[in-house]
Parts: sequence; structure tokens; C-alpha cells
Amino acid sequence: MSYTSKKVVTILEKEIGDVGSHLYLKTCEEIGVDPQTVGADDLIRLLGPLTERVAFFGKEKAARVYEKVEKIVKKTGVKMDIEKIIAKAEAAKNAGKTKDVLGLLLPELNTIQNAPPEQKIRFHSLLGDAFLREGDKEKSKKHYDLVLGEAKKLGDEKRLAEALQGLGMVYWRMGKYPEAKKALEDALRHAEKTDDHALVGRIYMALANVHDEWGQVEKALEYSAKSREHLIKGHDKKSLATLYNNMGVVYARRELFHKSLEYYQQCVEIAREIGYHMMEGWALFNAAEDLARMKKYEEALEHCKRSEEIFTNLRDKLGLSGVYMSYAITYWLMGDMDRAEKYFQKTVDLRKKLGMPYRTADALYEMGRFYMEKQDLKKAKKALEESLKIFTELGNTERSAQVQQALLELQNLKQ
Repeated sequence: MSYTSKKVVTILEKEIGDVGSHLYLKTCEEIGVDPQTVGADDLIRLLGPLTERVAFFGKEKAARVYEKVEKIVKKTGVKMDIEKIIAKAEAAKNAGKTKDVLGLLLPELNTIQNAPPEQKIRFHSLLGDAFLREGDKEKSKKHYDLVLGEAKKLGDEKRLAEALQGLGMVYWRMGKYPEAKKALEDALRHAEKTDDHALVGRIYMALANVHDEWGQVEKALEYSAKSREHLIKGHDKKSLATLYNNMGVVYARRELFHKSLEYYQQCVEIAREIGYHMMEGWALFNAAEDLARMKKYEEALEHCKRSEEIFTNLRDKLGLSGVYMSYAITYWLMGDMDRAEKYFQKTVDLRKKLGMPYRTADALYEMGRFYMEKQDLKKAKKALEESLKIFTELGNTERSAQVQQALLELQNLKQ
């Protein structure tokens, strides 16, 4: 085995143990590389699939593998063409290195114009995803529009489905639910013409998320059931863990906490089995809020602490905003009003910065309720009115009615 091959195996074994050598050999076999004599060009081709697999053991492990193998690539002095740059950007995405993705691809915007459609699709899909993660939804939409245009040229059903799914996710993050619904339903029509059950399942899950935030709970549960069926057929455990977390949230909104906790536990079990730490963190902070409402405060705080550790390691700001919210709810119900206020403010500030209208409005509603109990009616009114404005703009009549009821109660308190 060459020096480079041994070096890569050592890096993998340090991160994920003895399974590292097996993962290396399997990946080499799948992409047609001789595992005994890996060269500089082979390394770049290997980096994407390797980081994708290592990410199941934890995003932080994938990030370290990416960084260490990238150093080896740099030492080789290999000449980087557009294909290698895209492959490296795919690896950076798998490792959670969003800024690296942008840094690699943005200087190549002119170069990619002369590339074939398949390369353009990969290139602009990566930028669409990266800008969405950075909270720049307009730029994300621009790149997914370009992906859709190239997918239409190819006439490939799977590529069309993925492009429309990307656009649907952008519209969802914008709070434009009718547009998100249309894009995702179009994506579903293309995906159902393929034999990719996992893709169909992920699109159904996205539709469930849209309808849930839109206040259409029954429709969300209907789509969740269809998503589960396809994800199991497609052996997509990663997406199945996400689905169980989302279903937990739906039941929690109905205050069916025993049911929600069952789904969160299923999510945690799958996430731990496959090393999907990010989703483990989501399920833990969601469960923490429900436990707090059931007056199980110590257990709730333990869940918050573990979730906070996960998202701090992952450098995941959206996840941390969820942890802060659960801390706020828990301390509020415990009667520790000073700590609760601090975490409510941290939640709102971070969610506004991330450009998440629904989650910002949700935090403002809870903050308004908190200030009502604290008898700070001026701050309560400000938070609730801001929450109502956002929910109204989103067209969520169920949540708007909930906030209006709180404002009516506030008015009665003033009298």
C-alpha cells in the first residue's frame, strides 16, 4: 500500500476506529480506484464519498477527515480543474464546511458557464444549499432556479425532482407556503416516476413540514405517514430519524406529550445508531420542552445540556436557537424568571439573525406569555404584537388566532 493510501486509512481509523479501513476499501471499490495506489487525483474523487460516510459517525469527525485529507491534497500540488473543485466542494458540504463551499465555488461562476449541464447542476445545487444554510434565501433561490433550468435540458426525472425540492425548501424558509407547496408537489410528480423511494419519502416529509407550519396539522400527519412508508422502503434511516423528530413536534403542539416523547425517543435511537448527532440534538431539545411542561425539570435540563454540547461541537446556530428556547421554557416553568428572560432574548435574537420567520414568531409568542406571567405588560404586548404580525404575514391562521387570544387576555389583565 502506498504512503498516501496508508495515510488516509490512518486518518479514518483515528476518527471511526477499525471500521475506517473497511470504509476506505469499500469506497475505493465503488468509485473504481485502486486502494493500494491512491494518487492526488484519486484523493479528490475519494474525499466526497468518504466524508459523506464518515458524517454518519458525526459531522465533527467528517470535518476533521476533510481537513486532514485536504492537507495531503495541497501537498501534492495537483492542478485543480472545475470537476475537482466541485468534488472538493461536495466534500466540504458533507463536512459541514459551508463557507468552504462558497469559497471554492464563487470564484468559478464564469468558468461554470461553459460546463455541461450535469456539472452545472452539481455546482449550482451546492451553492443553493450553502446560501440557504447561511440564511441568504434570495441567492439560494437564484441558484436553484439555475439547477431547474439545467435539469429541464437533461429531462432527467430525478434531477427535476431534486431541483424542485430545493426550491420548495427555499420557499418554506421564506414562509411562502403556497409556493413551497406547489414546488414540492411538482417535485413529487417527477420523483414518483423514478424508483427512488427515499427521494419520494423526503419530498413527502418536506410537504408535511410546510403544512405543519401552515397550521394544517391533519394534512401534515397524512404526509408524514406517506413519508415514513417510503423512507422505510428506501432504507433511508437518516431521513427517518428526521421524520420522527418532526412528528414529535406535531404532537407536542397538540400537548400530547406522551405521544411526542415516543417519537423523539425513536428519533434519538436511530440517530445514535447511525451517528446522526445533529438530529439527536434536535430530538433532545424538543423532548426537553415537553418534559418541562410535564414538570420533569431536572430531566429537561439534562436534555438541554446534552443538546447544547452537540450543537456547540457542530457549530450549528439554528440548533442552538432551539436549545436556548428549551432552556427558556424550562427555567420559566421552574420559576427562575431571570434565566428564562435571558434565554428567550438569546432565542429571538439568533432566530432573527438566521432569517427564520416561523420560529422567530413562535419564540416571540412564548416570550409574550412569559412577560404576561411576570406582569411586565408593556414587554408582553410588544412581543405578542410582533409575533402576530409575522404569523399573519405567513398566512398561519391557527397560530395567529392563538396569539390574538393571548392579546385579548393581556387586555383583560390591563383592566
